[in-house]
Amino acid sequence: MAFVRAKLAVGRALNAIDAKQFSEFCERYKDAEVAEGGYSKYLDLRKWLSAKLTYVYLLGLHQGRPLRILDLGAGPGYFPYLCALHGHTVEAMDLDVVPMYNDLCRFFNVKRTTWRINPFEPLPNLDAKFDLVTAFMIKFNQHDLPEQWGVKEWQFMLDDLKENQLNPGGRIFLDFNTCSDGTWLDDSLVKFFASRSASVYRCHVDIGGPRPNGAMHLLDRLFAGSVMFP
Repeated sequence: MAFVRAKLAVGRALNAIDAKQFSEFCERYKDAEVAEGGYSKYLDLRKWLSAKLTYVYLLGLHQGRPLRILDLGAGPGYFPYLCALHGHTVEAMDLDVVPMYNDLCRFFNVKRTTWRINPFEPLPNLDAKFDLVTAFMIKFNQHDLPEQWGVKEWQFMLDDLKENQLNPGGRIFLDFNTCSDGTWLDDSLVKFFASRSASVYRCHVDIGGPRPNGAMHLLDRLFAGSVMFP
């Protein structure tokens, strides 16, 4: 299964990292919280590389042709780094207000565009189109927050991605944070994503593009949402 393969294979990613320089980041940001530069929990390198590597396997990015990938809300840059390590060309998009994330994205050589994603605003023109657009740990689904996105916001976003960012036949993969009530998406969003021919399972929404299939992929989907972010 994807998370088992990720735990077994994470050594390659760790070995490619300058451990001495990363230890300097750990010391610099060991007490970091949101207002002070970033979550220090993301400096648990083995844990978070394993988690993001699970997505590499879940999305079939460990095999097949090289893709152009756009990662929205890249945070510290672990997923773009791992995709590049597997031969893909990756661009990221996020704010530049978190010093720890800025340092880590530079450390991992992540090409990042600074941008705030707002409802009903198209993403910037990146002078390229992509085979896959990803977004992880999305908070726009949080039921108890005033900025929760509904059907209209997501319809605008998906239309913008399809028309302006994706290559024909491209794929969108969304991973949502768990809401305070233990759910991920309300019924209206589940129905909306299904109307866009999305595969919706727990916190994951997978739209378009060629997708892995077979028994192994089915097991990956069954377990991925519950093991990657305990």
